[in-house]
Amino acid sequence: MKPLSRRRAVLAALAAIGSGCLYLGNTAPTQSRTQVRSATLASATPPLGAFVIRVAASDLDLDAEQARVIGELVHDADESIRPLDDARVTFLEVLVRAVTEHRYDEATVAGAAAAVLVAARTTSMRLLHALVKLHGVLEPEQRRLLVARVGARWDGWAAAWHGGAPQDHPWLATFLRPAFPEDTRMIEDAVRIASRWADETSAEVRDACARPTLDDDDRRKLLERLRRAQGVHAERVARFVHR
Repeated sequence: MKPLSRRRAVLAALAAIGSGCLYLGNTAPTQSRTQVRSATLASATPPLGAFVIRVAASDLDLDAEQARVIGELVHDADESIRPLDDARVTFLEVLVRAVTEHRYDEATVAGAAAAVLVAARTTSMRLLHALVKLHGVLEPEQRRLLVARVGARWDGWAAAWHGGAPQDHPWLATFLRPAFPEDTRMIEDAVRIASRWADETSAEVRDACARPTLDDDDRRKLLERLRRAQGVHAERVARFVHR
């Protein structure tokens, strides 16, 4: 069995962080604890396009030229993700301020959430171009194995993540074709997942701020979890800047 790579270990750690770092206490009647955690996992894991590229780098047996090209794609994918992480850090800071001041400003939160969706779309457009390059450098059997490995990873945590199971992402199956089209469904996937994360996270904070009083313990727990989620994205940004 191939040993766990450093990149693969980091990815697993981020998923583990996401699975529990943003349960915000008393959830709204329409939201379950699983829904809030799944919104966090969608936040903490990289966008799906970057995830596919990273699995290719860590799980496939590559020749020297493939390793060189895919190494560049991993670097480019990390750079592409940075604006999205920046937008999420800002969005979460707005929510932290809302809890701290016990005042939820709908317009300010909506503006920060809109910036996350714009960044998600822009990031995924760049990742789609990278996937076209990845498809071109892999052999058919490597592409088949990659799709299987990505699907196996998803199956492990699809039930706790609004991204859904592999079959919920039909663009992935097109990776098996001789030619990989620039399938815009991947972009819509990314925007949809980012939108659910922003909507559910902000709704939880809005409900907390709507209470006449928020006791110190609830406020502390809420701030702690928001800041921990914020730290996931800030750390990824810092890791890219200082490499």
